[in-house]
Amino acid sequence: MDLVATKLLDNAERFLGQSRPDLAEPILRNLLSMEPNSGRVLAQLAQATLYLKHPQQAETIVRDAIAAEPDYYFVYVILSRVMWNLERPEESLAAAEKGIELNPTDVGCYALAARAAQRLGQLPYAMELFERGLSIDPNEDELLGAAAMALAKLGRHDEAIAMGKRLLEASPQSLYSHHIFGVMLIQINRLDEGIAMLHSSLQFDGRSELSHAWLGNALLRQGKLELARKHLREALTLRPDLQSAADNLAAVDLAMSQRKKRFWTRVFDRLRGRTDV
Repeated sequence: MDLVATKLLDNAERFLGQSRPDLAEPILRNLLSMEPNSGRVLAQLAQATLYLKHPQQAETIVRDAIAAEPDYYFVYVILSRVMWNLERPEESLAAAEKGIELNPTDVGCYALAARAAQRLGQLPYAMELFERGLSIDPNEDELLGAAAMALAKLGRHDEAIAMGKRLLEASPQSLYSHHIFGVMLIQINRLDEGIAMLHSSLQFDGRSELSHAWLGNALLRQGKLELARKHLREALTLRPDLQSAADNLAAVDLAMSQRKKRFWTRVFDRLRGRTDV
């Protein structure tokens, strides 16, 4: 890669680090015309495409990256992220494990693998991955977040909250840290705190479909149906294939229909009890 291409790639990676995939993506596509067989360029383009909410396109691009450079660990990091976004945790785990095999000191691979293992119910394995990753970098935000979620699922709520606080201290200005802490609080039934944390996450990115979806989930559980519907609809507008949001929205609609039916039943019962009508 020549000096011009290297400079372009540095700029694109800087924009990705600033959460500006809209600026990174055209640079990477231009760079791809110069370096069509670069796994690094293709991987970063896949990442930008994923950030732009096009996971199916990102999968195609990252598989091209793997074909170009099958021994470059970072392509498997991006594949793991894409598979996670597509709700395919088995493939996400396999990709992250390949990344660990190729680069056993990359803490991001451990975070991705642990998160997928946790989703698959492999909690002892997930905890092993957390410990291995945190021994390399005790402040890695994705690893702290995944560890907090796993501890919550194991019923170790005080430890989960402590881990969530460590995450916020490590990345106080991150959508990820606020989102993960909020989801974890909701999962241990601390709904008010979780809702507040998810509102904070939306201050960083109002287009986070997962934050909207989890807000809808928590508000549904609180019986705040109109607010739940608002956030679930927003989640589905941003990502129409988000099944968890669709399922919760159906539950909201059913609850609202039943609430309306009960209201009119009471009205008609009262009318039938009157003699002056």
